[in-house]
Amino acid sequence: MQKTGIQYLTHTWNPIAMRCTPVSAGCDNCWHLRMANQMKANLILGLEKRASYTGGNPTLDCEELEKPLKLKKKSRIGVQLMGDLFHDNIPDYMIINVFNRCMLANNHQFLFLTKRPARMRQIILKYRQRVKDFYNNFWFGVSAENQETWDQRVSFLLNTEGINRWVSLEPLLGNIDFSKKLCTREACNDWGSGWGNHGCDNDTCPSRKIGWIACGAETGSGARLMKWEWAVNIANQCDDAGVPFFFKEPWHFKTPNSLRRREYPRGMIQ
Repeated sequence: MQKTGIQYLTHTWNPIAMRCTPVSAGCDNCWHLRMANQMKANLILGLEKRASYTGGNPTLDCEELEKPLKLKKKSRIGVQLMGDLFHDNIPDYMIINVFNRCMLANNHQFLFLTKRPARMRQIILKYRQRVKDFYNNFWFGVSAENQETWDQRVSFLLNTEGINRWVSLEPLLGNIDFSKKLCTREACNDWGSGWGNHGCDNDTCPSRKIGWIACGAETGSGARLMKWEWAVNIANQCDDAGVPFFFKEPWHFKTPNSLRRREYPRGMIQ
């Protein structure tokens, strides 16, 4: 576990050594694969972990697994951002072990992020057979970079009941229209003030189901450009749908004032 420069997290936690595989355009400049290529040559890691970073069987690091329990200050922790916890190569028992530690370390909040929401939903339903309720410190998210991936992945997220949900739009590679997924003040007959003065009072409305949207441009070598109007449009749609919006400012660009926003949802550690 280590402190991170990711603006909406305090720490990242990668208890599993693995090598992820690309699934969409958002993976084309994957920083994880660049790191994995470095890790596989690191003699200090040992043969088992080095093999994991080349595409061999994932390795669960038992020492790393316990680190959230030793962290005293309340923290926002990104889980397995070095890869994808819900990759097909990760055995169920490894994911369950990660969930169990998150349950025990319930003074922290754990943010899960995946491009494989079908597997995530499957594991959540399986885990729920053993544990009646998830603690409020679990935040399950999907990553989307354009309209196609938004439509595909957010549907799985909305159809998984009883969880905190968030969406990461990073790297943002195109404009995204939320209208088919989130209700707005103009379109929703049930819009009211019962949900923290945001959203509607109808429990079935999708606007109540996504608790947070974070957005950002691609960074690093070969980064593709993000148009500011895409991000501004997303921020405006979040306002219309009553969803908190967090813009992850790129260090190498001057961000327009309209996007200098770091909003957190109710209940998330500030």
